[in-house]
Amino acid sequence: MNKTLPAPLDNSVLHTPAEYRQWQEDCAAFHAEQRAIEQKAAQLKAQQEANASRLMTNEEYHALAVERANEQHKRAVERQLIVDVKKQEKLDYLKSSPEIASLNESNPYTLIETLLHWGRRNYQLTENSIQYFADGIYQINLVAPKAKTVKAS
Repeated sequence: MNKTLPAPLDNSVLHTPAEYRQWQEDCAAFHAEQRAIEQKAAQLKAQQEANASRLMTNEEYHALAVERANEQHKRAVERQLIVDVKKQEKLDYLKSSPEIASLNESNPYTLIETLLHWGRRNYQLTENSIQYFADGIYQINLVAPKAKTVKAS
């Protein structure tokens, strides 16, 4: 299989008839291979166009429906995994004790639940805690409680 066209013969050197014939055969083989690839692509395109206008058989339709159902199921599983990971990340964040708890919610009810959670842990609002508060977007930063110091007696 000739993937590339043979290099042209050097005109500054005298070539034997056998070398010249070999070069011609290599060029002809390359061009024949290119024509075969083009013909195969044209036949495949013609076959696809011919099959596009015909009705599917019951078996073909069933195979297509099964394939689509499998793809839908796979996408649903992927979406559920993403949701589960996000829930786990949120639970891990709620269990942690960051210096500043950043609340980013899109629902006022979940905002209240999250505020209550951090409020029970004595996190506090400061003057600049409310970053963004609009319908559908709520962003609040709560500050961790200060550690109590014990007086040495």
